[in-house]
Amino acid sequence: MNALIRPTDAELTPPPHALTAQGGQYEVAPELREMLCYLDTGELLVVQGCTMDPYVLAFRDDLRRQGLTPPVRCCSLAEVREHYARSPTAHNRVAGVTDSRRESATVHKVMEIITGAVRENTSDVHFFDDEDLCRIRIRVNGLLEDFAPLPAVPAHIGLEMRAAIYQGMCDVADSTFKPHQPQDARLKESIVRSIGLYGARVATRPLDKGQMMVCRLLYRKTGEQWTLERLGYLPEQAALISAMTENKHGIHIFSGATGSGKSTSLEVLITRLIRHFKHQLHVLTLENPPEYKIAGARQTPVIGDDWSGGIKNAMRLDPDVIMIGEMRDFTSAQSAFQAALTGHGVWTTLHANDPFAILQRLDDLKLDPGLYSDASLVRGLIYQALVPILCDKCRIPFREQSGRLPSPIADRVRRYCDGGASVYLHNEQGCTDPRCRKGLKGRSVVAEVVSPTQDLLDAFRTKGKAAARAEWLTNQHGITRAAHVTKLIREGLVDPVHGESMVCRLDYDDILLSTHA
Repeated sequence: MNALIRPTDAELTPPPHALTAQGGQYEVAPELREMLCYLDTGELLVVQGCTMDPYVLAFRDDLRRQGLTPPVRCCSLAEVREHYARSPTAHNRVAGVTDSRRESATVHKVMEIITGAVRENTSDVHFFDDEDLCRIRIRVNGLLEDFAPLPAVPAHIGLEMRAAIYQGMCDVADSTFKPHQPQDARLKESIVRSIGLYGARVATRPLDKGQMMVCRLLYRKTGEQWTLERLGYLPEQAALISAMTENKHGIHIFSGATGSGKSTSLEVLITRLIRHFKHQLHVLTLENPPEYKIAGARQTPVIGDDWSGGIKNAMRLDPDVIMIGEMRDFTSAQSAFQAALTGHGVWTTLHANDPFAILQRLDDLKLDPGLYSDASLVRGLIYQALVPILCDKCRIPFREQSGRLPSPIADRVRRYCDGGASVYLHNEQGCTDPRCRKGLKGRSVVAEVVSPTQDLLDAFRTKGKAAARAEWLTNQHGITRAAHVTKLIREGLVDPVHGESMVCRLDYDDILLSTHA
């Protein structure tokens, strides 16, 4: 009789299962399963060459937060695939557990990105699909650049990130993330406070292939008091605007591109107005959403994007001054002017590319010309842009490296900036100064400030925008954006390339005047 053949201990021991397999306790995306495998023996297998991959590192961080520090063993892709092939799908897992873990890891990764962006003093974070990748870029000092720690992720991971931001991190009217529709939201207050922000706006839009999301980061102001001069307004411009805040009547309209600092300037001006009247004014704001805290003002959100209805409601709340975040269309513009007509002071914004284009936009909106042609009603037209300021420790003299510039720009510098003797260029390498970031130290306002006279408004109404501008230059000695940015370049504060690309060409005034002539 043959002896019984007993199985060995190895044969009795079941093969290790992959906890990161589909349906497993630590399920990961299919792409990550091509890089790692976490076994129920407590060992983490990582494919050779993938140990420093950001998603492998993120997975290990997630385990570490749960108190797990498994030993890592590098292996071949074939071995990892073998473990997954013999690991059954866990059909009996608790519904939603794995999804919850994945969502938590995604939120953690997004928080790392936003926190890193805040450290760089970023104004906007962009997530956008590009072929099979989601690219991540940040805007610093007005310039877009790749987010260096993580410039791109697989497209499906990018989609998960955007969904996690919208559905898990935002206060939203529509709780469902819809990649094929534009959506707006803002990050929850608990989240922005934890990373030192005042707030963050979120906007999405479908692309031809994929989707994009932009997060606008709003920073808390320090205890230091901001002034118009500190923002970058010239003394003559600051004096004009300050005079506007000494009267609580009329409408004052800011213009400029998105991200040109209009909200910050309005905050400074409204704060100055409140202080000038010794906190005896009722100042009400309509914002979508409120961006910065204004001491002494009652700040309110616009409900359902109904600006006109919000303005009409605000007028019934006994305000002295109303700050309206934006005039978007005919009804909101008409309501803003009606508020000014009935004796309320109004401060607002309108998308236009110079002070006189504000009047043109109001005309395009079919507003009654009698309203925007009345100098007793229209008290201020202000355009502003932002331009990066050079680091004074590492800037490069123009005369040493003028060949870096395209010859037309270099020629304009020599013509309009005294030969370029005191002009400096941007040093992208930066220096050791803690305030220097790639050769730049923040941004400055470049502006055009118009205090309308009846002659100026009549010139616009009868002869058009160019005639109104000529009236402003001739009789009010207006300071143009070209004059302002040329002054900054001549003083060595702004790179001429930045000045021309972000504000206007140095010969902008000559072009306009020759056109008018």
